[in-house]
Amino acid sequence: MNNKHKFSAGSVLGWLFFLRETLLELFYKVSTSPSINVLDICGRQRLQTLSLCEYTINGVEPNFQRFPCLTSLSLKRVSISAEDLNSLLLAFPKLERLELSNPIIRTIDDAVDSVDITIKLHCPTFKSLVLKNVEQSKFILENGCIECVDVNHCYFGSFKVRGSKSLTHFKFVQSEAQILDIEEGDKLEVLEFVASHVNHSNLFPMKIHTPRLRTFRIWGFSEAPDCGFEIDEERSYIAVDSDQISACSPQLRHLAIFFEGGERCDHAFGGLSYMENVVLLEIGWDSFDGFWELVEKVLKYCPNVRKLVVHGMVPRRQDEKFLELFGQHTTSMVETMRKYQHIQLQILYSYDFDSSNPLTDRWLLL
Repeated sequence: MNNKHKFSAGSVLGWLFFLRETLLELFYKVSTSPSINVLDICGRQRLQTLSLCEYTINGVEPNFQRFPCLTSLSLKRVSISAEDLNSLLLAFPKLERLELSNPIIRTIDDAVDSVDITIKLHCPTFKSLVLKNVEQSKFILENGCIECVDVNHCYFGSFKVRGSKSLTHFKFVQSEAQILDIEEGDKLEVLEFVASHVNHSNLFPMKIHTPRLRTFRIWGFSEAPDCGFEIDEERSYIAVDSDQISACSPQLRHLAIFFEGGERCDHAFGGLSYMENVVLLEIGWDSFDGFWELVEKVLKYCPNVRKLVVHGMVPRRQDEKFLELFGQHTTSMVETMRKYQHIQLQILYSYDFDSSNPLTDRWLLL
């Protein structure tokens, strides 16, 4: 069903009543007058996947497990209060996956601006959480079983993951959080931070113990967007520290770092600790200046690298100055890699300097 088509409430009700006993998946995006309570109609049935789009949910009864088989829930541009959201999750005793995309979070009386509401999300059963285009002052995930958290194009004053001892994959892409905090990292295997911005985090430098971490991708720190969230604390020291990574993540095998100009992050590769288990190293750049010196510095602290993947960005229009610098860059590359002939080298170039997310560019393999 799609909101491009207009249906009468009676016809939609008839269709749902006819199919609800055998319906396993429902993707609902319909505007009717009067509105229809899909949750009441499809409750206590065999429904396993439910997606609601441009829908309003009011007055959810707490502790009412009316969807005994549902494992996947997607709410896109759904208007719901923070209280009703948590009550709704209790209606799904087998829920494993939740997606929130462009939610309209409100208070019950709509007296507070939605972005100022603190969301404490708790569902003891779900394993995967996907957040897209969410803007909240404070977002706290309280869950003991969640395994994967995927955050895309979101803006938070504070984002915290508490009490999740089973978290294995955390991805934070093109998002902003003035405070980003993960409480438990004992089972974390993949950690990705891509083209995002933070002011305070226990990840930069690494302050949590992640003994199982295999992949750590730190792919660019973006400028701070103006989202209106006010945090009184001053900006803290944001750094990628090789000593801290080595101490906290001794099993790390895949390290990916994007070096960029400016003062957004301090890349501290020094000290006495080595990341001896890193065998795959990815390095990206947005400037020729001193790049291969940086590569050598990182390789020094990753002595067992078997494959090096270099990502670079090339403007669509190249002037004479760029071509000269590119030639010098290529010469430096050849001279550097002569020292590391045992390492397999792969070079990937994108077309445009203006991309905000190098990972999503089209890469050319040379």
